[in-house]
Amino acid sequence: MNTPIKALLFDAQGNDHSVSLDEISLAQLSENQVLWVNIDRSECTNLDALTHWLGIPAQELPAENEKAGRPRVENFGSWLKVQVQAIGSDGSIEPLCFLVGINWIVTIHDAPIEVLDNLNHQIRNDTQLGRLSGAGFLAAMLDWHLTSFFRSIERLDAEVDALDDMAIAPDLNTPILPRLRALRKRIAALRRVVIPHREVFGTLQRPDIASVFELAAQDPIFVTLSNQMERVVDSIDNSRDLVLGSFEMYTAQTAQRTNDTMRVLTVVTVLLLPVGTLAGILGMNFQAPFFETKLIGFAVAVLCMACFVTLGWWTARRKGWL
Repeated sequence: MNTPIKALLFDAQGNDHSVSLDEISLAQLSENQVLWVNIDRSECTNLDALTHWLGIPAQELPAENEKAGRPRVENFGSWLKVQVQAIGSDGSIEPLCFLVGINWIVTIHDAPIEVLDNLNHQIRNDTQLGRLSGAGFLAAMLDWHLTSFFRSIERLDAEVDALDDMAIAPDLNTPILPRLRALRKRIAALRRVVIPHREVFGTLQRPDIASVFELAAQDPIFVTLSNQMERVVDSIDNSRDLVLGSFEMYTAQTAQRTNDTMRVLTVVTVLLLPVGTLAGILGMNFQAPFFETKLIGFAVAVLCMACFVTLGWWTARRKGWL
């Protein structure tokens, strides 16, 4: 026996409640009501009752475990099919399908979706949602959908900031280049997910789409979402620039550390140069009175070497080379 499909009925009169599709029909929905049916394929696999209730062919529903395809909008005259790519509760990219009529909306997905979890939590006590049409409810969900992208971008930016702090640390013990490379790949992957949604928001502004919901052709309900979509793209591009900035900071810091090391090696070489020169002169095989001074001569030679090193070290410290 199949479990009845549950839905949320939002009533502008303040009587929001959960209903079974067996208890209500599309014809019973008033202009001050909107019905939301949320289908999680991991919990409900038999959707025959849903297609019968909606009066649509079963083949119009997304296939179970269907891979996230290109976001698109399909117009069926009295209702729309909107397919997007959403962020799952575990951070993965999952397909999300909206079926939308004048005062009803169905969401179908194969795994928990972050945007739906957040939206469900926010709207539980919003009794004015019944005043929305299916288009308004779809706009609210797509707005939350874009907000989930903003939240992902915020998390990526936080990781970039953490890598910046590591890059400018005096002692860089943890290699951050692999992490920068992985972060850039994640940003590029998110951008590839977001960019195709431009087609969705552009399509929703067409006059034939407005006629499905009996909206005026110039109704701005989806124009605002299109503008917000562009802000999401700009934010992703900004995050990508931040990663490139972090890489430049890392390379500059690495170059600075290399320069510091080479400077120390150069100073040490210069300090030892007089010592080596003096030792080479004293090692020449010829007769000279100095070589007959025995221990005193050795002490004088060592003292001269120490003086050369001390003078060079003092000069380097004074010049800021060490």
